[in-house]
Amino acid sequence: MVLPMRIWAYSDPSFNSLYMKGYYFLQLNPSSYKFMGGENAGTKKKADSTALASGLQVAKLPPPGPESINVDFTIDATGAVPGLRSVRTDIAKFKKLFFDVNPSIHTTNWCWLVWGDLNFECKLKTLNVTNTLFNALGMPIRADVSACFVEYIDPGTEQANFNSPDMSHMIEVKAGDNLPAMCKNIYGDASFYLQVAEINELTDFRNLLPGSKIFFPRLEK
Repeated sequence: MVLPMRIWAYSDPSFNSLYMKGYYFLQLNPSSYKFMGGENAGTKKKADSTALASGLQVAKLPPPGPESINVDFTIDATGAVPGLRSVRTDIAKFKKLFFDVNPSIHTTNWCWLVWGDLNFECKLKTLNVTNTLFNALGMPIRADVSACFVEYIDPGTEQANFNSPDMSHMIEVKAGDNLPAMCKNIYGDASFYLQVAEINELTDFRNLLPGSKIFFPRLEK
């Protein structure tokens, strides 16, 4: 028996069963799926360097972005495929679980996509539905669906992976953050806060705006 591709929806990125909001099993497994590395992943381009007033050289190549997967599948309500579906009902369920904003959390649900050796924690980025066959009443009875899922990376894990002076970082400011402490966490040395302030053109590094993003470049000493 061939297991279908399965996608679970969660209202919390812990992916704990307490937060599971539902699931969707594909009626017809895709013949393939397309994997794409994150932006800048595997790039061989040399990072541009900038000399600061202190004489320190910084490299301005940002870290790789999240990976993504494109999945194309078909919903068939003609009766020709086992597991009769309703195109409209299926699409509505898929949208509610993965595409529409969950009002209780003010964002879309997180997704856990499983099939074979694929185990992907993500969010649905784009959804395209093409109705390809209709009954006598003009109701769709077959549809092709194209969905792009973008990898979800826990911010704590991401920061742990990139906490190195040899990597570039783009960090979102949280309430209570200060630049020297962030530099200490990234570089292991709080004294780099002046260089980071300069490269980000920060005029008041003592009062960082929560939600703003600060670029911590790779240091070339």
